[in-house]
Amino acid sequence: MAKILRWALICALLIGFLPVRQAQAARGIPGSAEFGYGAWLHPNGAYFDQGLALLQDLSLDWVAIEVDWASMAASPEATVDFTKLDRAVATATRSGTAVLFSLTNPPDWATTPQDPIMPRLRNLF
Repeated sequence: MAKILRWALICALLIGFLPVRQAQAARGIPGSAEFGYGAWLHPNGAYFDQGLALLQDLSLDWVAIEVDWASMAASPEATVDFTKLDRAVATATRSGTAVLFSLTNPPDWATTPQDPIMPRLRNLF
């Protein structure tokens, strides 16, 4: 019996000295089973530039950028300034981060009075 206990103790000690590998988090793109890590950026937000600077350091899989359509194109003839969005895409491309644009808040000129969804949505906000 003492012999068995001695071997069990030796095995336990040897197992304790085995190197342990670090687990790596699954990484992926939106919609995949591995999804990964991401963040939202708001081009009109106070911290947009700081968010872009952090984008490269954080090694994210994706970044979602919310685009407020009404503020970008108040009229159909408006000249849209894509400078911030272009910078965001360029930064994401350099860091290997996928980009998802979320187009929100359609302007009045882009909707119709017969639109069954828009009046209900506008009443929510």
